[in-house]
Amino acid sequence: MSNTSTNPPTAPGMDALHRFNRWLGEGIMGFLALIALTLALIPEFFNVSTRVANGLYLGQWVVVGAFMIDYTTHFITAKSKWRFVRSRVRILYALIIIVAFASLLQSVPDVFVAAPALHFFNVIAGILLSARAGAVVVEHFEPDANASAPQASRVFVANPDQKEVFHETTWLELIQWTNEPSNRWYLAESAGENELAQLSKATDIPETILKSCVAQENYPRIFFFGPSVLVSLWLRLSPDDNPDVSSDVPLVLILNKHGLVSLCPENVHLHRRVEDLLAGEIAVKLPFNLRALYSVFDFVLHRKQDRIDRLEQILRRLENFPSTAFRSETLQQVYALKSDVTGLRADLWRLKELFERLEAGKIHFPGTLPAHHAAFDYLAEDADFLYHTAEQLRESIVSLIDLHITRSSYEMNKFMRLLAVISALGFIPAAVSGMLGMNIAGAPWPWSLPQVGFIVASTCVFCLYYFVVKGWLR
Repeated sequence: MSNTSTNPPTAPGMDALHRFNRWLGEGIMGFLALIALTLALIPEFFNVSTRVANGLYLGQWVVVGAFMIDYTTHFITAKSKWRFVRSRVRILYALIIIVAFASLLQSVPDVFVAAPALHFFNVIAGILLSARAGAVVVEHFEPDANASAPQASRVFVANPDQKEVFHETTWLELIQWTNEPSNRWYLAESAGENELAQLSKATDIPETILKSCVAQENYPRIFFFGPSVLVSLWLRLSPDDNPDVSSDVPLVLILNKHGLVSLCPENVHLHRRVEDLLAGEIAVKLPFNLRALYSVFDFVLHRKQDRIDRLEQILRRLENFPSTAFRSETLQQVYALKSDVTGLRADLWRLKELFERLEAGKIHFPGTLPAHHAAFDYLAEDADFLYHTAEQLRESIVSLIDLHITRSSYEMNKFMRLLAVISALGFIPAAVSGMLGMNIAGAPWPWSLPQVGFIVASTCVFCLYYFVVKGWLR
C-alpha cells in the first residue's frame, strides 16, 4: 500500500474510457468470441455462396476489431502496464489478435495461422470469459512489490508545553517516555512487530493482545494492565484521510495517568484530524491524558457521523431508483448496505455503553476524578443519537428490501396470470381439435370448418373478455 496521501486527478478522457470498459465487459467479449467461432464454423457445415462467405469473414474481423479496442482501452487505463500485459486473459486477447493478423501474411506457416488455430483460441476465450463473467474464474494479478512492502513507522507527539501541536519524533523517544511518563500524546502509525514487542515490554501489556488488537478490526474493548489501560477501537476513514485506505482500520489506545499512546496500522495522518479537537470546549477542562482520550473518542464519533451521512445518501438514491429498473446488482448493493449499517449500529451500541459507564463512574481511567465523569455524558448522548439514527437507517433499508420483494412478487404474479390466460385460450382450440379430429371434411360431424372456427373464436373472445374484466391483463 502506498504511503502517498493524495492521488493524481483523473482526466475526463480516462473517465470516459473507464465507463466504456465497464460497458464492454467480459461477458460481452466472451459472447463475441462465441459469435466469431459460430461464424467460422458455418461454412464447414453448410454450403454457402461466395457473398455469404465474405460476410461471415467480415463478421469475424469485426469481432477481432472489438478485441483490439477492448485490449487498447484497458491497456491505457491500467495502473500497472506490466501486470496488465502478463495477465492470462490479456495474453489470450493478444493471441487472438496476433493469429488473426498473421493470417494475412504469406511468410507465416499455415500451422500457426490456419482456421483451426483461431477456432481454438476463440473456444478458449468464450469459455474463460463466460466463466469470468459468472464470477467463477478470477483474473490473477501478482501483487505489486511496492504495494506489499511494509510501510515505515511514523511517530508524532503533542504536549501542552508546545501548544499541543503535533510534531514528528522517533520510536525510541516513545519507549523512553513509557519509563518516565509525562504529559504527552504519542501517535504511532504503521508500527512493525519488533516495535510492538518493545512497546509490550515497556508497558507490561501482553504482546499477543497488543498485536491482535492492531492487526485486525475489533469492537470496542477495554483491558486493564496495572497502571495502563488499553482501549481497542476501529474506525472507517474518509477519502480525505487517506485515499489508499478505504476499509475500517483498527485504533488502539494505551492510557496512563500522564498521557496517551495511539497505535494505527496505517499511515492515516490522524494527528492532522485531532489537533483542533484537543482545544475543544469540553476537552480543555480535562487533564491532558483524558483530554487526548476524549479527542480520540470525539474523532471516532465524527467519523461515525460522516459514515451515516454517506449511507443515508446512498439509501436516498436507492429509494428514488425506479422499482421497475431494480436489478440483482442493485439488490446486492442494498444487502451490502444493510450489512454495513448493521455493523455500524452494533459498534455504536458498544460505544454508547462505554461512554455511559464512564459517565456513571463504573469504569475508572487513570487520573479520572468524579468531576471528570460528566464530560463523557456528551459523548454518550452523541453516541446514543447516532445509534438510533443507524437503527432508523437499518429499518429504512429493510423496508426498501421488502418493497423490492413485494414488487418482484407482483411482477411474477402478473406474468403467471398472463401465462394462465394464454393457457386457457390455447386449451379451447386444443380441446375442440381433440374431440373433432384434425380433418373436418368427410368426418361424421355435421359442422363445417368455418362453423367450428366461428365457435372456437367466439369462445376465445368471451374468455378473453372475462379475463379483461377481472383485471388479469392490466
